[in-house]
Amino acid sequence: MTGGPDGISKIPDLHVGFFVCKSYYDYFKVLFIIGIICYLVVARIRKSYFGRALASVRDDEIAAKCMGITREIKGLEEFSMQKELFPMKGVITTVITPFTVIATA
Repeated sequence: MTGGPDGISKIPDLHVGFFVCKSYYDYFKVLFIIGIICYLVVARIRKSYFGRALASVRDDEIAAKCMGITREIKGLEEFSMQKELFPMKGVITTVITPFTVIATA
């Protein structure tokens, strides 16, 4: 099923609506657009109340607590934001590599 030491092969080409990635240049275009979208999302978050609250907790926890920002709640919110953004890296890596080897410990 997974190919053993040869890794997972025969991963189909990426189809994004009407656009089909057939070369690395096509993958680069898609990844570049995804990168720009991620950058814009993170830039928007940093300028929001949530981003300023995270920055204040990072800089000075005591001052943030005095302003009514709880470290525990903001930490949980930050973790939930990370768990939504970081799996994209694995998906992008799987699409780019011709085969994937699953290492077991």
